[in-house]
Amino acid sequence: MAEVQYDTSNDFECIDLEIWRQKVQEEMDKDPLLCHDGIGLGSNTIKYTKDELASRRNKFLSDQTAMAVRHCCLILAHVSKTKTINYQGANSYGLKHVVERITTPAFRLNYISNGEFITAARIAGFKDDGRFNCDFNMSKKSWNAISKARGNKHIVSFYDEIVPKL
Repeated sequence: MAEVQYDTSNDFECIDLEIWRQKVQEEMDKDPLLCHDGIGLGSNTIKYTKDELASRRNKFLSDQTAMAVRHCCLILAHVSKTKTINYQGANSYGLKHVVERITTPAFRLNYISNGEFITAARIAGFKDDGRFNCDFNMSKKSWNAISKARGNKHIVSFYDEIVPKL
C-alpha cells in the first residue's frame, strides 16, 4: 500500500510533527517574544528574565507543542475571520480553554498553552494585537457555536468530524 503524501504548505491535516515544529519555529523567528505562555516577558503575574524567556522558547519546540498547535489549527479552520480585531470576544487565554474542552473529551490532548494557541492562530492566518493574551480578528459567532458544542455529549463527534483519524 502506498504511503499517503500531504501537501504540507498549509494542510492542517498533515500529521508529521517535524513539519509542525518547523511551522512553530517560523512563528518564533517572526516574534522573538513568543513562548509557551504567550507573547512577551510576562503579564501582571508572570515576569521572565531574558534567560528564562530563552529557556522557555527552547522548550517550546517540542512534540507536545507541535501536536497542540496542529489540533488548534484544525479547530481554527472552522472559525471565520473578521476584518478587524475583535475585542468583544475572548482573548487567547480564554479561547485556549475552549480548545482544551474540545480535545480533552476525545482523549487527544489535555492541555494547550496560551503560546500554542497564539502560534496556531497565526499559522491559520489570524491577526492579533500582540499582547500577552492576544485578541484576534476572529468571529465571535463562530466561537459561540464551538463553545456551545463543547458542553454537550456531541462534542466528541464534533471533534472527530474535524480531526482526521490517526
